[in-house]
Amino acid sequence: MNLEWPVKVNKEIPQNFDPMWFGGLIEVAGSVILTVGTENRNGRQYIKVTPIITMKDNDWGRIKKLEEYAGGLARHISPIESSPYQWAARGYYAVELARLVKPYAPSRQEAFTAFENWANEDEPEQREEIARELQSIEGGRNEVLEYDYRQLVTQSNFVAGVVDARGGFYNKNIPYAGDNLPYHDWVIPRLETHSQNQPLLEALHEKWGGVVDRWDWIVGKETGLMPLIEFIAPELKLRSIEPK
Repeated sequence: MNLEWPVKVNKEIPQNFDPMWFGGLIEVAGSVILTVGTENRNGRQYIKVTPIITMKDNDWGRIKKLEEYAGGLARHISPIESSPYQWAARGYYAVELARLVKPYAPSRQEAFTAFENWANEDEPEQREEIARELQSIEGGRNEVLEYDYRQLVTQSNFVAGVVDARGGFYNKNIPYAGDNLPYHDWVIPRLETHSQNQPLLEALHEKWGGVVDRWDWIVGKETGLMPLIEFIAPELKLRSIEPK
């Protein structure tokens, strides 16, 4: 079966869907997988392979907003996990999202190609082989370099997607030396963004300053925070720039 692109899906992608913004989001916090299972039909078991894109979060409001901007389904998956809420897109809908986002997600190229190969294959055994090949890649991510992100981090919607995924605006309090009066303390706004995608963090640091501390990119008022906020604020969809 050779599909014509875009794939026809049973649910329309929202008109306000921004592939570059979603690329930033997925590069930091998304899971892109092909699951392999079985299903019973007419008393027989069949192999079932499903493309799935997911993101977990500890804030229900953010997950519901993601559903608004990217379609898919928001749900509560666990009352005890640190990230109990999940957004997910499945099947041909996930394939179409992957096609749109592929140019803006360097570390997901092989995963999104596997989605396309799945969509163009009818045989369950061949689909399972595609899934197993993707599962052999650790974390489902192909290797990337800082260079792969240098153009993307100059785009406000991509950087906003990164921050929406795992960023947070905070006020850091530094006690004033010499007295114990809290109103003399320094209050320094800062942005912290967590990701295990080290090349992406380094590209953000190179373009926007701040520091990279292991898995965190930290930008304070003294290291370029205000220009960065002005750059991404109009594109943020899930988070507020009001510091906590």
